[in-house]
Amino acid sequence: KLKIQFSESSLAFYRNRSLIKTCHDFPEQPRSIFQAYNSSHSNWQQIVFNKIKSLPPICPLAFYKTRIWELNFQELCDTFFRKRILTFLDLPSSSGRQAIDIDASIRTLLLSNVEKITLTPRVFSSIVFARVSNFKIYGEISFIEKETFKSLRRMRLLEFSIKNWRKLFHRGIHWIRDLNSHIRVDLTNKSSILVADLPFQ
Repeated sequence: KLKIQFSESSLAFYRNRSLIKTCHDFPEQPRSIFQAYNSSHSNWQQIVFNKIKSLPPICPLAFYKTRIWELNFQELCDTFFRKRILTFLDLPSSSGRQAIDIDASIRTLLLSNVEKITLTPRVFSSIVFARVSNFKIYGEISFIEKETFKSLRRMRLLEFSIKNWRKLFHRGIHWIRDLNSHIRVDLTNKSSILVADLPFQ
């Protein structure tokens, strides 16, 4: 398993030496830089982004057909002095790209040493993280918006190790209702329980 770490870098993507600012800037047959690592080294990899200097909104096509065992963003923050916030762009439906299957397989998403960030649905792209089964976050969270985890239907592990959990829970726990909200189970019927577990495989 290959480990790749980017420290104090700018998470920006280029095509023909031009900065990719929107999803329209990707070619019709997109190819992610992470695919190159997949094909030449390993089917699965651990990628770490540490102290990112610049983090503009990311188009989901940047992760087209990637295979990542663990994707780790370190030291994301949203303070008066520093802002490193993870967000994803929507695929424009007018271009027909909305129908594209990104086919990204990311097993674990880890946000470590975060500081006062807010978790929103734009952080957890339903396209990029559709196959995430483990989500771990360490640090300090300011707030978790409703429906933040609604798209993570294959998630089996949600691990919080945060400093301000009491304050966080006092600010609202509506987001908890979205966990497994797509599951409909008749607890009196054992076969119903087994069938409901299938989407996570």
